[in-house]
Amino acid sequence: MTGLGYLCFGVIAFLFFFYMTFPFRLIQEKVMQAFENKTGCQTNVGDLKQSFPLQLTWEQIQVICPEFSPFVVESLQAKVALKPLLLHQRAEITFQVQMAGENGQIRGTVITHSTPEGLSFSLQQKGWGLNLASIGYAGILSMKGEGNWTGNDFLAGVGSLSVQLNGFRIDPQGNSENRGWTATLAGITPLLGVSSLSFPRIEGEITWQNKTMTLNKLNADGEIADLISDSGSLILNEPVSESLIRSHLQISPKGNLEKMLPLLVPNYSNKKPLTLAITGRIASPEIVMNGMPTPAIF
Repeated sequence: MTGLGYLCFGVIAFLFFFYMTFPFRLIQEKVMQAFENKTGCQTNVGDLKQSFPLQLTWEQIQVICPEFSPFVVESLQAKVALKPLLLHQRAEITFQVQMAGENGQIRGTVITHSTPEGLSFSLQQKGWGLNLASIGYAGILSMKGEGNWTGNDFLAGVGSLSVQLNGFRIDPQGNSENRGWTATLAGITPLLGVSSLSFPRIEGEITWQNKTMTLNKLNADGEIADLISDSGSLILNEPVSESLIRSHLQISPKGNLEKMLPLLVPNYSNKKPLTLAITGRIASPEIVMNGMPTPAIF
């Protein structure tokens, strides 16, 4: 056997024993535990399949979150590139998430390597055809984002996300499991003379750096109002209720809302959009409408 033959045999043997001894199940447990700790959601994995040399496929993943209806991920496939792992000690992982019932797909790449400060991550991903019916809402979501961070908190790094949402509708009156902000909407929508809030098209762009999120763009075309914003920020603190928000929004009312607002907001006319400013702690923000604090209006 030639030197090249011995080299090839050695590489094949190394890959074989690497594959046979690789702790796939332990990695699954660590990933799921980290996800549950970060989101508060519970996960149940139906099956894990391994393919040579380093490809994992999780099937029938049930996700149960406090604020959403339970949903199922049909499959999550992750493939590790061997060359950068063996030569540069850098993991390059391509992944694909297929939602159950052809309800959309997410694809992307994660690159990670060790630094003196800890594991460094770089992420690029895009998703399309994501049906929000799987979490109890109506609408089809497309998104594209990227980020770079070190450690477990991706919001401590830098990143960006753009989204487009078509046919979005919230029906709090018809939802028997209203929780959180949907429960609040359930009390507001009857006052507006509607049973649901619909936005046929929403577009948004956000960036973040060192736990400060910035809203660069928001355009929402709704049935009772159009919303526009090109400025806003959120400084994340622990607990989240102590985070600081600054948001400015222009509202162009339509239909019943257009008729009602002049009665509710002093000095408001339909000739100009309504301005809404939200500032302060998330737990108790100051809300100013057309230059007047809301306690002075309602």
